[in-house]
Amino acid sequence: MSFQVEQETLEPIHPSGSMVGLDAGIAKLATLSDGTVFEPVNSFKTNQTKLARLQRQLSKR
Repeated sequence: MSFQVEQETLEPIHPSGSMVGLDAGIAKLATLSDGTVFEPVNSFKTNQTKLARLQRQLSKR
């Protein structure tokens, strides 16, 4: 059984007239075509000393 439908598609209406491109990278999390740069959140680096201290406490048990 197969169906075939013919339907006109409407042009999508975008709420904003401005568009930007996104470049996902390695050194930078993302760079937009307008020059905005998003730095990655390095949660491991910020919590590395806390993690090391807790691992030492756990290994002493």
